[in-house]
Amino acid sequence: MRRITDEQRYAIRLQQRDMLLDDLELGHGQFTLRVPSGAPRWVSISLIASTILTFGRFYIDRLSEADALEMILNATALVNG
Repeated sequence: MRRITDEQRYAIRLQQRDMLLDDLELGHGQFTLRVPSGAPRWVSISLIASTILTFGRFYIDRLSEADALEMILNATALVNG
């Protein structure tokens, strides 16, 4: 079995980031990524995007904003106990 080097892993990570950023751009400075309705006020577009970037690589299908929000809220509940 062939192993992925750290350099390859980093290159893949940059490519994933660039693909997500490309998905976010529409042309008029608008974003297709939105904070889901009902989310706490402290949840930002940046937090949603970071969550998708961080955890999206572990899923076959692209994570939605709602998926990211669920992960954020679950992690918050775990920390707050």
